[in-house]
Amino acid sequence: MKKFLVILSCCALFLQCKKVKENFLIKGDWVVEACYMNGGSINLMNNALPYFEEGEGRYQSKFYKDGLCLGQYYTHDTLNYEVLGNWEFRKKKVYMKMDVYINGEFDFQKSGKREYTLFSDSNYIDLYDMGYVSLLVKIKKL
Repeated sequence: MKKFLVILSCCALFLQCKKVKENFLIKGDWVVEACYMNGGSINLMNNALPYFEEGEGRYQSKFYKDGLCLGQYYTHDTLNYEVLGNWEFRKKKVYMKMDVYINGEFDFQKSGKREYTLFSDSNYIDLYDMGYVSLLVKIKKL
């Protein structure tokens, strides 16, 4: 009986940890601060999105319980671009597929008080048939 309770407690703890990770992701809005490809030092957000570098652009992401995610790009407080995607936890990683830029499993770690770093060594970019690249994304919880 004691073994059964120990095993049950371990399973409950594991499921609770997964739930905590899911709640951390879906509770609140996130803003993407930077994105670097293949170990480069150039923030791709500056090149891909108008007005981002000047501080007038903001890319926000929202994650929902049903596995959907929403990306929105604002410039001067006006919504310019919106895309739906999918996400799910897979073991210790989060899988995301959004638009032609994000399609991979990402490791994540806390890098500041409200900041996280996501990394994938195998993210598929469909744009211009770029294929698989490593991608580092810095996000901040609003």
